[in-house]
Amino acid sequence: MKRVVILAAGGKGLRMDADIPKQFILFNNKPVLFHTIEAFFKFDQNISIIIVLPDNYLNYWQKLVSDFSFDVPHKVVTGGETRYNSVKNALSFVENFDLVAVHDAVRPFITSIFLQKLFYVAQKNGSAVPIVSVSDTIREINESQTKVLRRENIFMVQTPQVFFKEWLINAYNIQYSDEITDDAMLLEKAGYKLTFVEGLKYNIKITTPEDLFLANCISKLYLQSHV
Repeated sequence: MKRVVILAAGGKGLRMDADIPKQFILFNNKPVLFHTIEAFFKFDQNISIIIVLPDNYLNYWQKLVSDFSFDVPHKVVTGGETRYNSVKNALSFVENFDLVAVHDAVRPFITSIFLQKLFYVAQKNGSAVPIVSVSDTIREINESQTKVLRRENIFMVQTPQVFFKEWLINAYNIQYSDEITDDAMLLEKAGYKLTFVEGLKYNIKITTPEDLFLANCISKLYLQSHV
């Protein structure tokens, strides 16, 4: 089945407190986004890669590609006001594909084994959503009460999330609401059944300076022997 990945890189990265969006910050001597693209290309050199970027950073991206002699094939799409709009823009370019992965551009620690598992499950079931269990005590706190939640029923949801193309396109044609934070929620709202897959503990999303510090630790101490 023909595969395509949409890399959501349209955010401003305000929590990183940097001069440039987080996806362009240097990590291991090259932009974070380069690492993410290379991970997908290493997994499948025939996969099509679509990158959604902020409109005012398109020229900056081309300069990065030139400065670093980055030669992994990819297509660039202009992002929208929200992540939802950005992914929907990219879906205009997936007509000839069967499976679509949507991934946070600032999650560079994905492996070929992990991606193979996700695409295999999605090919069989229509969807593959990676999740990881939590080990800490989880407490819900609001103005009226505080209570501990059963952590065995709590999971963190990761990307990439992989779906049948038709499912994803149909889901993006339903009415959008602000409560939807990822593609899995949108698919579920559209009536499709989600299949969950064990995620990777170190598949972190680099959004803060602390995340960047942790990413450097992961890269040096763990990932090199697990790719």
